[in-house]
Amino acid sequence: MRNQVIKGDKVCAFKSYKQEMLYKDSYEVWNRYFKRWQLKYSLIEKTPIDLSILKTIDTITIEEALFIRLGISPTVLSKSGFHDWFLFNLEPPTNKEIIYQDYNGKEWKTNTGISNLIEDKLTDTDEYKILMRMFDSKHIKTDDFVNWAINNEYIEEDKTLYRDIKKSPYGEEFADLLYKELSTVGLVSRPFDHLWEWHAHWNTLHYLVKQLQFNGLTKSKSYFKDIQAYIHYTASTDLRKQTQPEAYNDKGGKNTSPDDHKIDTVIASLLNK
Repeated sequence: MRNQVIKGDKVCAFKSYKQEMLYKDSYEVWNRYFKRWQLKYSLIEKTPIDLSILKTIDTITIEEALFIRLGISPTVLSKSGFHDWFLFNLEPPTNKEIIYQDYNGKEWKTNTGISNLIEDKLTDTDEYKILMRMFDSKHIKTDDFVNWAINNEYIEEDKTLYRDIKKSPYGEEFADLLYKELSTVGLVSRPFDHLWEWHAHWNTLHYLVKQLQFNGLTKSKSYFKDIQAYIHYTASTDLRKQTQPEAYNDKGGKNTSPDDHKIDTVIASLLNK
């Protein structure tokens, strides 16, 4: 039976009430779904890559393994926007279904058309299919995943040399000042919390250590050892013995090292802090 409503002098027909309410419910469900994924996407964008779980826990989930393969930080899965979210054995959502009649009395069947749209896309990726073929489990032993991923060149072993900030002979406040000054003159690189890479001759580092001690900026009996808590020292010769300049004049006489003036600049700046 046709439903009608009078608007002014016009008679307007509209569809089945059941059908209209179904479409309304469908819109609301999809709207909530995409809003939740807007939050998830925002978290994915903002979360820097962090693979520390590969060193700290014995098992990871297949969802964490997939995110690692896709270049997404697995730590994002611990955030509230991903609460109770998973892919393994994910069931399709329940769809509400109705039968309604059109204006001519013909019956039609329809439903809300809800699906796990983005989750289905993720499980259809080659990365997920390969993980399922290899492990076929909700949980994966971390060592098994790491060995497999390294062997297939999906990840590589982290060979970054980090400083032990709990063992900082100069203290982190002075270390930060020293790092900034050395970086400014181009003598060190790498992030502050790493072992710094030295960009001069080793006897220049020897000179730096002596000048820090001579000017009272550091006070230590093991100053040649202490500097190595910050700067990656790779020479086989003891730093204490790195006194031979690598630069000579035309007559074979010894000159000061070519970067000594940079050390002088650093020391002067630190003394003015």
